[in-house]
Amino acid sequence: MNAQADRCAQSGSKSVLVVDDDESMQRALLRELRKFGYVAEACGTLGEALGRLASKHFDLVLLDLMLPDVKGDEGIERIRSGYFDTKVVVITGNPNFDTAFASGQLGVTKYLTKPLDLSEVISVVRQAVGMGAAHEAIDSAGNDNGGGRPE
Repeated sequence: MNAQADRCAQSGSKSVLVVDDDESMQRALLRELRKFGYVAEACGTLGEALGRLASKHFDLVLLDLMLPDVKGDEGIERIRSGYFDTKVVVITGNPNFDTAFASGQLGVTKYLTKPLDLSEVISVVRQAVGMGAAHEAIDSAGNDNGGGRPE
């Protein structure tokens, strides 16, 4: 664990696992989540995500539905069945009614479509698990942390 992640864990910040095979999306989400005080990690496959979930608690998973090792709602099912206290937010570039409906039936917190608005992602994460400690400190100083879309 790096020094920033260690400080956040000690201060009670929430942890988020980003599961997306697009490395630029991972970087954009990690940067934004960390800016707002969340302890954030990323991986590119469901198998890797399940390994991380087995070794560490995450408050929330941002899950892409189209991964190299699983497609559609199977990833949601596997996370929800083994880690029911971890909230799941779906992020997808291929939205359709069937996966949106299945996501709701499987207890997904929110279904977001790409391209993502990073300020919306932070808002969804905040509603799902609460604000990170660094964000609370920044807000109390009166600074606006903005948002926007990843490059």
